[in-house]
Amino acid sequence: MGNKYTESREALYENQIVRISDYVVIGFADTGVSKKIADLPEGAILLDVLVNVTTAFNASTTDYLDVGYTGTLDAYVADMDVASVAFKNAVQETSPLCPARLTADRVIYATYTGSGTAATTGSCQVSLVWAPQQVRTKT
Repeated sequence: MGNKYTESREALYENQIVRISDYVVIGFADTGVSKKIADLPEGAILLDVLVNVTTAFNASTTDYLDVGYTGTLDAYVADMDVASVAFKNAVQETSPLCPARLTADRVIYATYTGSGTAATTGSCQVSLVWAPQQVRTKT
């Protein structure tokens, strides 16, 4: 038995171990501040963004979380509502932004933005689920 080489997309990659980054904490006082989650290499596949809202954000109009990179801070999560306590993921909340293959090395950031009267409460943990690309050569 064992694995045999096949001409399939799945066969191009080996040792794809799914990884979960350490989480970064975003609080209501971080409005407009981009916090670094992780450095991901070119070719990595960002499978999902996990958001654990532990304390609801309470700005009077909107409470949004974006995840992306410099120049496109909402590349992977755009306007995820964080106004209620919940565990959320980007695939369900903001599809089709994830999964995504990175075309360059990227530093990934999370940014909270509230509008209206400033929030006085709110906290969430943000982490990435990703897999490195390792191209297998045919022997």
